Formats: sequence, C-alpha cells, structure tokens
Amino acid sequence: MTVGVGSGGGTAALSESELAEYEQEKPARRLHPALDQMISVWCAVVSVGVLLQVFFPLSQGTQFYLVIFLAAVLPITLLCYRGWHVPPFLNPFKARSSGSDNPGVIDWVLAVVALLVCIYPLFDFDGYLERRQTPTSLDVLAGAVLLVLLLEACRRTTGWVLPAFSLLFIAYAYYGGYLPYTWSLAHQGFNFDAIIAQFTMGTAGFYGTPLGVAASYIVLFTIYGAVLDYSGAGKFFIDLSFAAFKRSRTAPGRTVTLAGFLLGSVSGSGTATARLAGHCLLADPPPRGLPA
Repeated sequence: MTVGVGSGGGTAALSESELAEYEQEKPARRLHPALDQMISVWCAVVSVGVLLQVFFPLSQGTQFYLVIFLAAVLPITLLCYRGWHVPPFLNPFKARSSGSDNPGVIDWVLAVVALLVCIYPLFDFDGYLERRQTPTSLDVLAGAVLLVLLLEACRRTTGWVLPAFSLLFIAYAYYGGYLPYTWSLAHQGFNFDAIIAQFTMGTAGFYGTPLGVAASYIVLFTIYGAVLDYSGAGKFFIDLSFAAFKRSRTAPGRTVTLAGFLLGSVSGSGTATARLAGHCLLADPPPRGLPA
C-alpha cells in the first residue's frame, strides 16, 4: 500500500517500508500462510483467556495470571518479529520465497526457551514467591534468561533505545555502590541475585503495572479493534467521518478526530493518523479559494 502526498506540483509515494521507519513499533514478519494461521489461532486462544480473566478472575491472584499471559505472548513476539541477521545455514526453516519471512532455528529456540522460563514459576508458585529474599540458583538463572529475552523482544519491536536505557538503569542498580558517596545518586548497590529477584519475584518488575495494564486493558482494546475491523464497523465509522466533513476547509484534521472518537480512541500510531489525513486530502481536496 502506498500513500501519495501532494506538495506543489509533485506527488511522493510512500511505501509501507518507508512509513515503518517512523512507527514506534517495527513491522512484523510476513509469515507463511500455515504458520500465520497457527499463530492467529494461538492469539485467538489468548484473547479468550483474557476475556475469561476479566469475567472470572483466577483465584491464585493477578500475578499468577500475568505469568501465564507473559508465557503466552513472549514466544509469539520472538517468532513474529525479526531478530539478528544470521547466515542462511543457521536458518534452515526460513522461507526462501519473497512472499514470506518465516522465523529461523534461532528464533524457534528462543521462543521455546522463553516459554520454559516464563512457566517456570508456575510449577511451585507459592514457594517461588516465598523465596524472594533468598532465591535459588535456578531462580536467578531463569530470571536472568527471561531478562535477556525481554530485552531482545523489546529491541525487535521498538529498536535499541528502550533496551539501552534499561541496561543503563540495571547497571546503575548494580554499580551504584561504586559511585562517590558524596553524590546524591550513590547507594549501597545491589547484587545480581537481588536485582533478578526484584524483577521476577515481586510486583515492581516484569509483573508490575505495565504488564498488568497490557494484559487487562490494552489487550481488550486490541480485541475491540479486531472486532471493528472484521465486522466492517471500522470502515463504516471512517466513511461516516469522511461524509460528515466532506466540504470542510479543515476536513483532514476533523475527519481524523471524529474517526478516532467513533473508534473508541486515537490509533496510537502517528503514521496511521497521518495516512488517514493524507487519504482525506487526496480523496477530497479543499475547494478552490479555500486554504488547504
């Protein structure tokens, strides 16, 4: 899909790959239809599980649910987004055709490892939480692997900036004891075991507010958006917005605003909003004599 934006007498065509440069999240792989179908089914199962959690919460508590949710979505993230570029012989599963971009062996291995370290606390959840002050070597190892995989998933989806800042703050937690004691940022420092335990065994780390919001609110908006898309309601709301401000001198901005309101919220994507505004300009240019 391309979007044309008029400027003076010329028109520039922006492809999906060019628009993706300005997205906050990187584009996902183009998977083989069979694999894409399998992942779609898995995502549908996760969606049903989220809805069940809303109406019939698990008796084990919110953190137990968040562990399950992360175990369900982290492996899929590692499969659906591109990782490091590796030689072809290390990716025998990777499709050679231009129509698909399947994950390779390394991606599958990372996905399996992610599933294992995510479900590890579920085998003895109560005991796992009780060991927070004195985690075992296996607890620390599983937590460290989970930390690396989360950073890698973050890098694949959003780029290097957020993982780099995360590593910076982790280093500050570990090396803070080496700072001059006269500095206000200095502290006694935390050992590696304590850092991993804080990340994985409490509610202020991986299983804190951000994941809780994603697993309870954001995913519901995602399901709502999918329902609008597949039912045709989303297209109806956008067409209604076009029709409402068809002859307005500020049609693009008003159309985007009304469409976002009718769809429940703003899209969250700057390029998607700009794309809709561009379609407004191309579909219904302002009448002569009126400013664009």
